Amino acid sequence: MKLLKKGIAWLLVLATAASIFSLSAAAAHTTKVPTVYLPGYGAQILADKNDPNSEQLFGVTIPDDFASTVIDRIKVPLLKGATLNQWDDFHREVIDLTVGIYGSFALDNNGEASDGSGHPAFNHTYPLPENKSDSYGMYDYYFEYDWRLDPFETADRLSEFIDAVCEAIGFQQVNLVGRCLGVNIVLAYVQKYGFDKVDQILCSAAGFYGFESIGPLFTGDMDFNKAAIPDYLDNAGRSQLVGPDGNPTYDLIITLLEFLNAAKSLNITEAVFDNYLVPEFKQYILPEFMRKTYGTLPGFWSFIGDEYYDEAKRVIFGGYEEEYAGIIEKADHYHYDVMQHVEDILLDGISQGTEVYIIAKYGARMVPIIKDADTQSDSTVFTSNSSLGATTAPLYGSFSDDFVRGVQTANGGKYLSPDHQIDASTCLLPEHTWFIKNLYHHEVPDSSEWMFTDILDYDGYTTIWDLEAYPQYLVFSHETSLITPMPQDEPALQAPKYSFFKKLIELFKLIFQVLKNR
Repeated sequence: MKLLKKGIAWLLVLATAASIFSLSAAAAHTTKVPTVYLPGYGAQILADKNDPNSEQLFGVTIPDDFASTVIDRIKVPLLKGATLNQWDDFHREVIDLTVGIYGSFALDNNGEASDGSGHPAFNHTYPLPENKSDSYGMYDYYFEYDWRLDPFETADRLSEFIDAVCEAIGFQQVNLVGRCLGVNIVLAYVQKYGFDKVDQILCSAAGFYGFESIGPLFTGDMDFNKAAIPDYLDNAGRSQLVGPDGNPTYDLIITLLEFLNAAKSLNITEAVFDNYLVPEFKQYILPEFMRKTYGTLPGFWSFIGDEYYDEAKRVIFGGYEEEYAGIIEKADHYHYDVMQHVEDILLDGISQGTEVYIIAKYGARMVPIIKDADTQSDSTVFTSNSSLGATTAPLYGSFSDDFVRGVQTANGGKYLSPDHQIDASTCLLPEHTWFIKNLYHHEVPDSSEWMFTDILDYDGYTTIWDLEAYPQYLVFSHETSLITPMPQDEPALQAPKYSFFKKLIELFKLIFQVLKNR
């Protein structure tokens, strides 16, 4: 079946290319089609979406005294649980504390914002010629939305937005660029409304089959990976949590973890995590916490892939199916009508003349609470997923010599990355899928906009061979924030090694530095 789909994809690509070149000079990008950008989740959520001065419910703010409050409230219940094996009070306190922080932006039992909260962009009137963006580079229009809601509900708003843009500037089509959750909205839109008003689609950092980092959080099936924690924190975690200026305390924590790894001391922590924390969390804390927070968000349910989906519904809604029927219906709609048909949806668009591009990232350690943390990823989504089918080597290591010889025999190795970590020949759209090494999921540098601009503005269905500056394999530099072609001698990533004595010395140096700064 998969081979059949690949064959169909190639026929559609050839047919589309032939039709493009047969059109008159007035068609196919001779006049720039406006681009609408759909960001990922995380935009502000206001307590009253009609009042820009109302309380901001997201991003979440942790009170300054939260740590001391937690200690005061859990120390007695924790002691009671540890000595008498009576954990009910402990579970109750943890749920109450965490829901107090994360429950403010929850939706109701139907997955709707019945309390009037939301994103203020949903109050825009249409048409919106004034919404043209001067601050987002290539993106002519920036579609903001309430990321908590059902992707199909947001797709309805996107349809209105596209109509307004086309009416305001006299175009019949737009380009859609989606990132992260934005891709899910794009897919829901074309599944419901079709491709008539879409010239090109570009998907970046997509979790087409779900986000492997989110599924375990909804099921409780987490896997503590002691080796992955310091590695993740020192790379993708550092970029996301600290930023370019650094933080000595953060460095101290990482070095301490690396030292404990070298001393084999984290084995004890791993055993405690696997044997107590995960089972207790899954059975007693997770379900109630989720039913009062993230589990009420249909937008987040669109992140859950097949591997976790049924178990997530059982864990969170088991025994409460009728009460949460509205959320379940919305979650099922996306899962069964979009996620399980992604390839068919995109191929259908190509057959109708819409050009589809995919930008995948790799070279990052996955969040260290999942199994297979050594799988090639952008820190949030497996690269094989975000590329719709690439074959990947482990994060640290390259393909075997036999594998490389086989690929070179099959197709000359033309889709093989120079570092021998990615083979794009197995992708759904190998000619239209790019890979950027060392660019993490949450990162959106200006240089990625420049790349997307060149792809979308090319006269024709752009392939990986058409743009000299953007071959199929690229590298991102955190020092320069630039995306450049991958050198032919690019090495595979190497696993970090922790020397006990070296880390001990480094640990003492950082302790003194932190104390000095204080």
